Amino acid sequence: MQTFPEPANGIIVSAEFTKESGRVYISDGIENGTVTSDKETPAENATVTLTISPDDGYDLKTLRCKKQDGTEVELTKTDYSHYTFVMPDESVFVSAEFDLTARLVGHSLSLKGNIGVNFYMELDESFAESDTAYMYFTIPGDTVTYQTVYVNKQSDASLPYAEQKTVGDKTYYIFPCSVAAKEMTSDITAQIIDGFDQGKKYTYSVKEYEDYLLKNADENGTDEQKKYAKAVPLAEKMLQYGTYARAYFDNADLADIEDVEIPSEFADYTSSLPNDQIYAGATLSLKSETTLSLYFTKDSILSDISCVDKDEKARTFETATTDSYQIIRIRNIAAMELQDAYTVSFKINGTAHSITYSPMNYCYKVLNGDSDNKLKKVVKALYQYSQAANLYFGQEG
Repeated sequence: MQTFPEPANGIIVSAEFTKESGRVYISDGIENGTVTSDKETPAENATVTLTISPDDGYDLKTLRCKKQDGTEVELTKTDYSHYTFVMPDESVFVSAEFDLTARLVGHSLSLKGNIGVNFYMELDESFAESDTAYMYFTIPGDTVTYQTVYVNKQSDASLPYAEQKTVGDKTYYIFPCSVAAKEMTSDITAQIIDGFDQGKKYTYSVKEYEDYLLKNADENGTDEQKKYAKAVPLAEKMLQYGTYARAYFDNADLADIEDVEIPSEFADYTSSLPNDQIYAGATLSLKSETTLSLYFTKDSILSDISCVDKDEKARTFETATTDSYQIIRIRNIAAMELQDAYTVSFKINGTAHSITYSPMNYCYKVLNGDSDNKLKKVVKALYQYSQAANLYFGQEG
């Protein structure tokens, strides 16, 4: 008999080997996960596959395979859960250590004017110092959508990355995930990924956090409870908007929202366009942040296009064309900006023109026109959401 001592979590493990039959011994001191071998007594030069199964919230930190004399056996990683090695002419001992490398420590509701949840994570060095690690969000719905937020800033400035917040000796990474209004009740799946390395999958929904916020709000409570209380009107109107948006897409009918009128100041927009039907209309999307799309006929080509907000600051926009229209899209309009007007300027055949339009111009037209009653309820909810956002951010400012 030979003994092969190997420290594992402070325990000396002894294993019995026989020269006649090489065996794969798995340490019985492994915690927070398991390692299994596809072969117990493989022949010399056989390929052995080890399967790694971390417990929830844990990831593999170290994996070692040694011969009797302590010599390391080379391991090859084939994917996140599997490693292989070539069996030597003697028995081997496999040990592993699992650790919390990416741990969810909390959530918060996005209160920046969009709809979404922030995931607060603690990361070990393997993820925190990686330039390629990212949080991968999966949002189910009529069509499954995906969002990627990197751990660290990327060379491409357009790619989103986590905000860092240090409290005491701990650094938290905050990953935002936005969802369409109609998907507030959908479970968002979040997972840290870096090549083959993957963290635990966490699920959460906007509605879950809203419910938590509403339940724990107290104007006379702790500072945290007072902060929740201040956000209650915004959270309630956000949830109402999501409920009506979901009903609209499901063709479900909900009770009307009583006594909601969009002010007549939004009845008209301003434009310097000639009366030749160049402007064809507008639409709003019902996503995390609103997109205002302005449609123009293709009879005249728009050039030298620009867009500014109510403060005359440049606003990013996109252009698109279809068989019938030229489209100018103003994306990422937050809740507190829904009552603002945006001025789009352009030239047609060398002549300068402009149109100034607010998302509420569209909502007013829907509410006071012949639109579907379900859509009218959605724009009522959207208007109330915008009012609550203006109040909340006015208090914050």
